[in-house]
Amino acid sequence: MTQSNRSDHSSQTSLHQLRDQLRKWTCIKNASRNPETWKLTRLPLQIYWRRRRADAADVHANLVLVPESAVPSPAYIHTLPPELLGEIFIHCLSSMQGLYITIRDAPMLLCQICGHWRQVALSLPVLWSNFRCNLGHEAKASHARLLQLFVDRSHRTPLSLALTPAPGLDATMKVLLANLYRWHDVRVDLDAEFGQLFLGILCEEPLQLESVDVTTCARNWDVDQLISRLSGLPSLRRLRWGADFLPPSLLNTAWPRLTDIKIAGRLLSINDSITMLSNTPAVEHAALGFVDTSSETLTYRPLITLQRLRSLEFHAYDADAILNNFTFPSLLSLATSQPHDRHVLRRLGERSSWRLEVFNMIATLDAEEAIFYLRLPSMQSVTSLGLNTGAGNDEIMTFLTRNPEIPFEAAILPYLTRLNLTVEKTADGAIGKIIVSRWLPQNLSAGLPASLKNVKSWFHDDWPFEHGVEYHPVDIAYFTHLAQEGLDISWDCGCSVVPL
Repeated sequence: MTQSNRSDHSSQTSLHQLRDQLRKWTCIKNASRNPETWKLTRLPLQIYWRRRRADAADVHANLVLVPESAVPSPAYIHTLPPELLGEIFIHCLSSMQGLYITIRDAPMLLCQICGHWRQVALSLPVLWSNFRCNLGHEAKASHARLLQLFVDRSHRTPLSLALTPAPGLDATMKVLLANLYRWHDVRVDLDAEFGQLFLGILCEEPLQLESVDVTTCARNWDVDQLISRLSGLPSLRRLRWGADFLPPSLLNTAWPRLTDIKIAGRLLSINDSITMLSNTPAVEHAALGFVDTSSETLTYRPLITLQRLRSLEFHAYDADAILNNFTFPSLLSLATSQPHDRHVLRRLGERSSWRLEVFNMIATLDAEEAIFYLRLPSMQSVTSLGLNTGAGNDEIMTFLTRNPEIPFEAAILPYLTRLNLTVEKTADGAIGKIIVSRWLPQNLSAGLPASLKNVKSWFHDDWPFEHGVEYHPVDIAYFTHLAQEGLDISWDCGCSVVPL
């Protein structure tokens, strides 16, 4: 074989080998802003072509294959199956009901990344089923077309909508009314005109609304008729009332199917609160806003048992008046103001036989009060604690610090995994010691007592702060180290507004 033939054969062999390797390599996409990385990774295959200027014609001689270890690996997200990528997309959506439609947020933003992401986003109807009806101060024909696009992409998925009065809303409402049977969650801001329109909608059949959030300031329309029609919806389970007034019909109507009730603002009296809860026997989650206890005398009532209530939240200057009137056998979460009589919670826990998992005291407690509540038997199952502490903080911090020599059966809050602390004054390093004593790395945290997983701390120090003084350096050093070790922890300090 001549030298020329050997050279041709060698070139053919190298070419075959190159093709075999190329078949095994996959395309990569990289959005890095580094020019050199971008130049490399935007090629369709993982090769880097380098040509010598002296011999540009000899392609085979000047083609260099970069070793696999030198080529940036594909981003992990590009290796995910579409099903898992879709789950991530769903978590990109805001939790707010009735999203504003914008190209800067999901789902429209997801369609702009690449063709693969666009196809995955378009294949998930749930991404397109939550939106706000009014897209501006005045509805336009283009808005109706955009809403129609969302409705089409959501296929038959139940719709979550936010409806607010706006001039020229007829075209967009026409799109939504054509899909009335798909309305699932609705947030409405009602004036007199739109209120009458919504009353007509509630008369339509079939209507499968499960959740309604009402906001209204107008009283010059038949609000009582609205309450009557809402109570007649067979699928309604969640009701939020966010108006600046409370119609008596809302309180006096029986809601046997409601599982969630939320009254925003300062609308309820003590008797109103008791009546509201009494008329919702199936309620599981109740948020009563700020209960006004100053304007009336409590009417005597026998104890009321709410068998299904799992979470209760309310503010009141006199929480005793409400808590003394109920039994909650299934209660798991309680957020309340401090009772005047600290034994109210003890007695409620004893007659309810509850095992709380979440406890938030919406009040500033001194050491004696806080320790009393945290020692209650019904509190020892708590996994999430929110606490505001005042006088005697150091005693509370010592109490919450876990002692490894105490057996599990005698430990305080042995199941605690989430801690939200607001402290006014405490020795620097005391909070850090609590967290260190209750935290274990992930590979060691499977047993009991439980390890903290999430911590939020707010230092509420007294003004004025001194310039040039670094506050809480030991605690912050603890926090920083724990964050580096993997604990989900955040903190804030009022002194942070003062520059060092």
